[in-house]
Amino acid sequence: MRLGFSAEVKAATWDVDIDWNSETWIDSGIEVFNLTRTAGSIEFPLSTDDPWLSLILNEGTRGRSISIYEHYTDLTVSPQVADAVLIFTGVMDEPVFTDVIKLSIIESSQAKTFPPDSVDTPVFTHLLQHGDRIDWGIDTIVVN
Repeated sequence: MRLGFSAEVKAATWDVDIDWNSETWIDSGIEVFNLTRTAGSIEFPLSTDDPWLSLILNEGTRGRSISIYEHYTDLTVSPQVADAVLIFTGVMDEPVFTDVIKLSIIESSQAKTFPPDSVDTPVFTHLLQHGDRIDWGIDTIVVN
């Protein structure tokens, strides 16, 4: 998977580093759960030695990009001779820290980002007056 922090992280869920596409994808211990076409969740190991811990703590994950690839392997050959296919592109939500770091992901065409931390107060420029009538289909609503 490719994680969109300021220092891009290329992580493999395989138990060894994978060299693919002129890049090295590091053995990470990251796990992907319940991945569908539109959403899923991932768990990061919680270790101070891992490169993503400081990125998660300092930069956050909400709205950051994530791309997940399926790296096709064969039980008789190492993963370095296989190929990968992009299967998911989306954004990450806020992390939950337990004995691991858990977060949800959502596919980018379904939602451009997770909801913002706050919503601006709407500004109304025209308010209905007492007695104004609104026709709604076959119903009429009167403002009180």
